[in-house]
Amino acid sequence: MTEELVRAEHIGKSFSGVAALRDVSLSLRSGEVHALLGENGAGKSTLMKIVSGVYTRDAGELWIMGEQVADLTPHSAQERGIAIIHQELNLCSSRPKARGSCTSPTGWRSCPRSWTG
Repeated sequence: MTEELVRAEHIGKSFSGVAALRDVSLSLRSGEVHALLGENGAGKSTLMKIVSGVYTRDAGELWIMGEQVADLTPHSAQERGIAIIHQELNLCSSRPKARGSCTSPTGWRSCPRSWTG
């Protein structure tokens, strides 16, 4: 069996009394590939922001590499190897030739030629 990297159990998060997440659980293991799909407002980004330390959870438990963790910060999540690319479409508005560029936590760079076709 592969190593469990992230486990979230019974996660809950509300904004101004409106539930964004209710009793959500997720397990990610080494070597797996996942897709998180849902309608707008389903809580996909909220869950990822909790796992990456951008938001704190209102309920539930979170484990990283088998260690139960309290609230994360983006920095403490990155120290544990967790980072997300935020869903911000306007990041490319000033980059008309973004097809040949990639982003990383350190900024824009050229993509490997094999990625751009």
